[in-house]
Amino acid sequence: MDCTNLAFEADWFDEESGLNRTFKMIYFPESNMVQLFEPRTNKMFLKKSSVAGLKPSDIYVGSEITILSRQFRLKAFADEYTRRVLDCQNERTFAMVQPDCVRQMGTVFAEIQKTNLRIRAATLAMMTEAQVLEFYREHTGKPFLPALVQHVTSGPVLALQLQGEGAVQTWRCMIGDMDPAEAEPDTLRARFGKNKMLNGFHGSKNKEEALREIEFFFPEKNRHLAPPSAVLLSSCTCCIVKPQAFIDGKLGPIINSIHEAGFEISGLEVLRFDRVKAAEFHEVYNGVLYEYSDMVAQLQSGPCVALEITWPKLKLPVVDRIPPSNSGDGGGKDVVLAFRTLVGPFDPELARKLRPHSLRAKFGKDKVLNAIHCTDLPEDGVLEVEYCFTVMRK
Repeated sequence: MDCTNLAFEADWFDEESGLNRTFKMIYFPESNMVQLFEPRTNKMFLKKSSVAGLKPSDIYVGSEITILSRQFRLKAFADEYTRRVLDCQNERTFAMVQPDCVRQMGTVFAEIQKTNLRIRAATLAMMTEAQVLEFYREHTGKPFLPALVQHVTSGPVLALQLQGEGAVQTWRCMIGDMDPAEAEPDTLRARFGKNKMLNGFHGSKNKEEALREIEFFFPEKNRHLAPPSAVLLSSCTCCIVKPQAFIDGKLGPIINSIHEAGFEISGLEVLRFDRVKAAEFHEVYNGVLYEYSDMVAQLQSGPCVALEITWPKLKLPVVDRIPPSNSGDGGGKDVVLAFRTLVGPFDPELARKLRPHSLRAKFGKDKVLNAIHCTDLPEDGVLEVEYCFTVMRK
C-alpha cells in the first residue's frame, strides 16, 4: 500500500447474519476512491472504486459512509501512518450553550457549520444540581458557584461534541472572552452573553478537559449516567433534519425558521440510523410511497438531527392556523397538524409552487432529499418523538 493512502477499521452490520462484520478500508486521497478487504477471510470485498457523494471531509474515525447500499462505520485507524496524519485533524472539543442562550441555537449551529468543525453529537439536556457541581468541579469553593449552579439548572442546556483541526481553540475563539463586554464584537458571548458569569457559553480549555467533558455528556458506555434529555414526550410532534440537509449546513437556518414560526424546540439529538431502524421508522410508507427505499437509504446515509417540537404560540398567517381541537390532549394533535403545514408538501417542487414559505420549499431538493421528515398523523406525534429520543438512545 502506498504510504500516502489512509487505512481504517470499518464495521458493517450484516442484517442476514445479525452480526457486525469488520473490514479494512483503504482510502485513496488523490482519487477519492476506496477499497475494502475482509481480514477474517483475507478476501477483497470491494476493488478500488468511487463512492457516490463521498467527500474527503467524510474520512475520520466515527464517520459513517454508505458503500454499495451498506452503512460502514470507521471505528479505528488501521495503521500508525493514518493515525499520525489524521490525529490533528480529528481533535475533539466540548461546547455548551447555557439556558439563557439556548433560544439562539439556530444561530450557533449556523456559525459552527461555517467553520471546519463537524458536529459529532448534540443534545438538549437537563442538568441536576449534583451534575453541575461535578461538571464544574474545578470551581469548588468559589463564591460564584452557587449562582452558576442555579443558572445552569434553570432550563435545558445544549451540549455539543465538535471535531476538527484545532477544535478546542476554534470553538474558544468563536465564543470569545469570558466577559462579554471584553469579547470581540462578532463572538457569541459578545452577541448573546449578559455578564462575566452569565456569558451564555462554555468551551473546553484543552484536549484533556475536552475528553472528560465529552465523556460526561456522551459516554461510550453507561449512557444512562449522562444528563437526561430535556424531551417532554407530551403535546409534541417529531421533526428530523435529514442527513443531506444536515451535511449541507442547513440545520441552523431550519431551526431559525421553526422558531420564527412560533414553535418551540424542547428536544434535540444527533442520531445515526442503521438500515434496520431506518426501515422501521419509515415502515408506514412501505408500499405507499414509490420513494420508500430511497427514503430509507437517505435516512441511514449519515447523521441527522431529531427535534421535539412544541408550541406556546403560533405566528403563522391566519390562513395557516389549525383551529384548536377538543381532543383533550393538550394541543398535541394540533401541533402535529400545524407543524406539518409549516413543513409543506412532500415534494419540494410542489411546495415551491403552493407553499413557497414552507420549510421544504426553502430547503428541499427533491422528494427524497426534501430536507425534513415530520409526523404526518396527529396520533403519532408522541410515538415518533419517543422512538427518536428513547429507542434510538438505547
